[in-house]
Amino acid sequence: MNPHDPSSQAPEGPDQTTAPSAEPDPEFPVASVNLVRAALQSITYEIQAGGPELETGGILLGHTHGDHVVVTVAGGPGPGAVRRPDYFLRDRHHAQQLADTAWASDASQWIGDWHTHPHGPPHPSLLDLRSTAGVLSDPALGFTTFLTLIAVPHLTHPVQEEKSTHRSEPVTAGWSLLGWHVQGAAEALKVTVTSLRVTEHD
Repeated sequence: MNPHDPSSQAPEGPDQTTAPSAEPDPEFPVASVNLVRAALQSITYEIQAGGPELETGGILLGHTHGDHVVVTVAGGPGPGAVRRPDYFLRDRHHAQQLADTAWASDASQWIGDWHTHPHGPPHPSLLDLRSTAGVLSDPALGFTTFLTLIAVPHLTHPVQEEKSTHRSEPVTAGWSLLGWHVQGAAEALKVTVTSLRVTEHD
């Protein structure tokens, strides 16, 4: 059984908070993230299928190797997901099925989530952080850090102007994907931008 149970997470959104630190932190436990191209393609498909107005997203599954994270699978929202312009709640049963399949295949674990901010900021919202704090504080899940990937439209958020701080990877026409790692307790969360690199394999 996958020790990280994605059926237990709180909802994501809405998108209103101040920006976390956009400077990479040399003391942060995760130095970089490899996103396997198949996972990126899944995110691209879900963004295109979901349309530009409503949030969509899913879980991220993969492996942690010291200070390096590899994302091998990116899930979709599932048929029972709740999707609004500033809110997303994934289908937890769908997420659990995906996690169980990945765990049985190559011991991939739940390492984070991804979702879109069609009208929000290119960083985790206040409720995103509250949701993540709940995951980090649950001893049964065993998380010490949580990866959040947020996709934003270029026209709404010109992230190309922030290349010196944000590490972004184009997802599909008009969208960019930004990576953030969250760690700590609810009253003292630490949110740091992370470098993303797309690879063919894990």
